[in-house]
Amino acid sequence: MDGTVSQTENPALLDLVAGERDEVDAVGPRVGGVARAAPAAVEEPGLRSGHEDRDEAVSLTSVALQRPFAFLRQSIMGTSTTTPAVRYLDTASAYDLWSAVYDTDNNFLQALDTREMQSLLPKLFSALADSTLPPPWKLVDLGCGTGRNTMHLLSIPDVDEIVALDLSPKMLDVARQRISSGESTKVTLQVYDLMASSNPTPPPRDSADAIISTLVLEHVPLNAYFAAAKGMLKPRGLLLLTNMHPAMGQISQAGFLDPVTGEKIKAGRSYAHTVGEVVEEARAWGFEVAVGFEERAVTEENWAGFGDRARKWVGVDVWFGGVLRLRGEREDE
Repeated sequence: MDGTVSQTENPALLDLVAGERDEVDAVGPRVGGVARAAPAAVEEPGLRSGHEDRDEAVSLTSVALQRPFAFLRQSIMGTSTTTPAVRYLDTASAYDLWSAVYDTDNNFLQALDTREMQSLLPKLFSALADSTLPPPWKLVDLGCGTGRNTMHLLSIPDVDEIVALDLSPKMLDVARQRISSGESTKVTLQVYDLMASSNPTPPPRDSADAIISTLVLEHVPLNAYFAAAKGMLKPRGLLLLTNMHPAMGQISQAGFLDPVTGEKIKAGRSYAHTVGEVVEEARAWGFEVAVGFEERAVTEENWAGFGDRARKWVGVDVWFGGVLRLRGEREDE
């Protein structure tokens, strides 16, 4: 779909590139929803928190793979030869550790996602206003992280209740601190593992008018994700989702540089879902497209607005997002 070379086309070269990078959070290619497991027996994908720090290398295209590796290394990494030690953690532990610097480590994908949400959120609420679901509305922030989107939801007049869910207790602690006491009565923050068979506090069931879920899909299989979302929504409820683009995801993974140890911390498994795969699986679970999916790339014109760490991604699609609607009961028959 995006011209990115798959794992099966040249796994050895992609592994070599991943192993050679210096300040890159890459663990290897992930293709079309098939995860490549991280080393050290990391087996639990879990629900990630909000979005990733993907300070990685430029995606390898089919043309680039035909060039000498020396050219690839120079293009992607520059001349640095220093490689930080890498430590793999399960998703919850990685995000617990990441919470201390998550909002301050200049995550360019977070900045891009925040910009895109400025136009995508109004489209969600316009669709809600035109729906058969009357206000006041109950919303779920699925994978809320440190509360970046939760804070924006608090400013919507017709929102009466927000349930903010995340796998990481420490990410939720940060979210709790940033929510002002005057608005906190609208918000319930709750630890939630999308991949678990049960949770200590069950998530909302058939009661949410809409779900907001940004940069979460990388950590979970599509069937588990849409099963969970469908279980939370009312019929005709809406699901706004964004994610890292597979052109970026095939050679990158969620991770950050631990300022204390200098290690690269990497989180669980990852899935490079394409837009087509997301829409196809969503339809299988009773969803339809309400607001068309759009894709975004880093360009020469916009990279500076996302910080220096975006520059290496110029020319690469890095983000996609849209809104889905759960069909009503009669429409599923």
